[in-house]
Amino acid sequence: MTVWPRSRMVRQMVGAVALGAAGASIAAGTQLVRHARAAPIAPQPNAHELPQQLSVDALSQAEVDEIKQGLLAYLRRKPLVRFDGVAGCMQWLFLRNDANEPWSAVGYSLPSHLRGAVKINGALRTAMISYSITPDMAVGRLRGANSVPGTRPGSGSITVTSFARVATFEQWLGGLDDQQQDALRTFRGEVPTTRRFLQLAPVSNLRVASQRTRCTLLAADCRRYVSDVDDDARWSRPGGAAANATPDAMVGDRIPLAPGLRTQLAIEDMCPFSRLGMVEGAINTRAHPVERGIADFGLPGNASLSDALSQK
Repeated sequence: MTVWPRSRMVRQMVGAVALGAAGASIAAGTQLVRHARAAPIAPQPNAHELPQQLSVDALSQAEVDEIKQGLLAYLRRKPLVRFDGVAGCMQWLFLRNDANEPWSAVGYSLPSHLRGAVKINGALRTAMISYSITPDMAVGRLRGANSVPGTRPGSGSITVTSFARVATFEQWLGGLDDQQQDALRTFRGEVPTTRRFLQLAPVSNLRVASQRTRCTLLAADCRRYVSDVDDDARWSRPGGAAANATPDAMVGDRIPLAPGLRTQLAIEDMCPFSRLGMVEGAINTRAHPVERGIADFGLPGNASLSDALSQK
């Protein structure tokens, strides 16, 4: 099993679900708080058993170390080769609840159908993490129209369809296929209508905070993006991304932030402008032996993912 291919269909479904929740109502009894004290969540919650509190929690150093060691062990079994200027990729997600607080790592993403994991209510849960800045178009004298880095703010969110706890990286990796199939069934409306899934940390003003800086948790360089979390999370109903979904199937229940929280999101991406990048994807890849985005705008000469994980 390889963890690197991206799924365009899943990306489109996640985007469609996010767009479909604009008219959401307030969810009774669920609130995003600073610490939910490990409040339990059913693996596949329905509308009648939603938790009263949700929190996105900081990963402990032991959890970060386990994730990195588990991924490194996997890469040693299945080594990656440098392709289009990149030898593997990883993104880390950070949150803070006030601009004066330090950032805390809360999850990670690998280019596997937008899959990663986020720590919610005291445990890691598999998540689809989809944030992007749309490229702009420029007109060149010789090549005609070509894409260039976007100048408008980006947007996106985190989608969680199953809250089964992920104890180790190996467990996360081993469950990816089942998780993806469950997500697709949920988006298509092939599960009971009482099921609910979570849309978390929606942003609409994602911008580049640092073009190239040392990654916080990897021995490599990263491009860093930051945004306020400027909308409520939502419990959403199945079928929100199906082509034949009825309008009310796309409505979610808002989950407000507790008073006083001013949450911000940060993403560190070690391979922007490559096929493995999250926020800023590949640009003009057909006319260049090395991905044009990496050569012109990205992080040329960056460490491989294996080296980034193995060095202290």
